[in-house]
Amino acid sequence: MRREHLEPIFDAYADRVTARFFDAEAFTGRVSDFAVLETDDLGAYYFLVEALRDTPVISEGYLTFADIFLGVEDGFQAYEQALSHRTVANGGRSR
Repeated sequence: MRREHLEPIFDAYADRVTARFFDAEAFTGRVSDFAVLETDDLGAYYFLVEALRDTPVISEGYLTFADIFLGVEDGFQAYEQALSHRTVANGGRSR
């Protein structure tokens, strides 16, 4: 099922969404596997997930989504840097 249904979807979005797959069954009883998807294109990510949901692998329950977490790498640092630039641009005032 992986080769027939999942790999073509990941291949179709490979230029915009990178995927890494991990086994977790030795470390948690909650999930057996998980994936880390990285992208700068949330639209491509969304379409990839929707395409996955349309496959029999998910629609027939062979694979489920337990949790989806979104994050920004070094987001706090980028936020702090943006604040400091804004403060400098405003003559030392935060707004």
